[in-house]
Amino acid sequence: MACLLGCTIAAGAESKGDAESADLPPELMKELLGTTVSVDLRAGAGYKDNVLLTETNPIKSAFLRADVDAFIWKPPVVLTDAYWAISGSETRYLGAPSDAKSERVWLTQGELRYAIGTYFKAGLMIQGYYQDQVLDLSTSETGPLRARFRVFGVTGGPNLRWEIHDPWWFEVSAAWKLERYEGVAEDYHEPATVLRVGRRLGKRHELSVAWLWKHRGYTDRNAYTIGGRPLAGTHLSTNWNQLELRFVSNWSRSWSSAVKLAGDKLRDSASGYFDYNHWRGELEVKWHKDPWQLRLTASRGLHDYKVQVSGTGFDPPSRQIRLSRVSIGGERKLTEKLSAFLESDVERNNTKDPGGSYRLNTVFTGLSYEF
Repeated sequence: MACLLGCTIAAGAESKGDAESADLPPELMKELLGTTVSVDLRAGAGYKDNVLLTETNPIKSAFLRADVDAFIWKPPVVLTDAYWAISGSETRYLGAPSDAKSERVWLTQGELRYAIGTYFKAGLMIQGYYQDQVLDLSTSETGPLRARFRVFGVTGGPNLRWEIHDPWWFEVSAAWKLERYEGVAEDYHEPATVLRVGRRLGKRHELSVAWLWKHRGYTDRNAYTIGGRPLAGTHLSTNWNQLELRFVSNWSRSWSSAVKLAGDKLRDSASGYFDYNHWRGELEVKWHKDPWQLRLTASRGLHDYKVQVSGTGFDPPSRQIRLSRVSIGGERKLTEKLSAFLESDVERNNTKDPGGSYRLNTVFTGLSYEF
């Protein structure tokens, strides 16, 4: 029945397309029905004042970086469309030690999407990524852990969007994630699901609320006692629940903004030694008017641990990690395809863990060319 219906729709669409194509110029037909391919290349130089994310004696270095973003979209054929994207970043530090001279980040993602009638859209997504860079893993550990790691990951799963009744909509997605590390026992598998309900507020605003759940099972890490001792022969696992509120606005053709507030809690499978509550707020503002584009993002979060403490002594304080970040970026078109850009990032990590706090400032500027 489904195949017969699909073939009927295909035949009808094909006949209609044949009838209309004679009245359209070949260039317009190619634009409407052809595959869309986009490639953006960026290259430039910058400066980072804390390459290794250390609290004292930070290593400062200039760097060279090249980025690539490629996107391929296949337009709908019998209600089905697909896209594939790949992005990569290669960085070379000029003044860093030999074991931190370069960084490499690559990600690829593809999705097959299908429209089920007028109100339903289903998709199947898969993503793979590779990181070779300095990472901060402190939030999932017993103390500060910042070093250069190689990380391999893959995740994928189905998603469904239902336009319940205008202006309401509903989304549900599920995914399974596998992540592997070289140099540290952080390998894990992680099933996850997201439920989101949204409402359009007129033509310019949209409000949504979401519940996110993840269960992370570590391959090699032990569970801990409430006193902070590893339990031999055990495997650590954690459950993570989050509530998120998001408000997106398109104030005009030039201005847009997005605000996100989230609260989540993590609970481990044993004594609760890794338990924490996490609060986070994010703001993004964009402005666009040819030939200019400007962007501001800011975020602030707090990890509040329930059992872990910072430091030693008779009454050490509970462990907390406060992370804030502000990013400002601007771009100006020089020609139809060539642009100049400037980005600046400020990051602050504050904690009472010995050696745990750090500051990071980064500036990056260069040229971008779009094919």
